[in-house]
Formats: sequence, C-alpha cells, structure tokens
Amino acid sequence: MNEKRQLSEAEKQKILAQHGRRCFVDGEPIPKDELFEFHHIKPYSSGGPTSLNNIAPVCKRHHCKWQVEMHLARKTILHLLERKKWFNPPLLFEF
Repeated sequence: MNEKRQLSEAEKQKILAQHGRRCFVDGEPIPKDELFEFHHIKPYSSGGPTSLNNIAPVCKRHHCKWQVEMHLARKTILHLLERKKWFNPPLLFEF
C-alpha cells in the first residue's frame, strides 16, 4: 500500500473530475466559495487504500462533524480501556 498522505494538485483535480464538486456524504453541491476537504471513503485507519479511487470531496460541515464524532469515540474507547484496568468484576462461574 502506498503510504503517501498528501494529495498533489493534479490528483485533487482528478478526484474532482470523477466526483464533481459534490459532498460525498450527502451528494449536495459544494459552493465555489466554500472550502472542502478530501476524505478517505474507507478510512485509512481501517485499512483503506490511499489510492485516488478511495478519496472523495467532503464539505467542511460534514468533515468537521466526522472529526468530532471520531474524537468522541476515541475518547470513549480510551476511557473504557482505562476503566477496565482497575475494574475487574468477580467471575460468576468457576471453570
């Protein structure tokens, strides 16, 4: 897998030619004056490839929402893992 993480301008133009200037999340057009992000369709952290076929434009609103949700999920998982270190419930059955 290619480990490259930054897109060149030529790659960004190829992605826009493929998807148009539409948010991949809801298909709504992204206005010309609105900033947007390029986002992995299958997350890189979940083994998604870095190929151009796995990247699409996403509006800032959806990208920010995704980042907040991922941050909260990560925080919850870390909290639960930390709790498990000291919470060791008794076994109900002996084997």
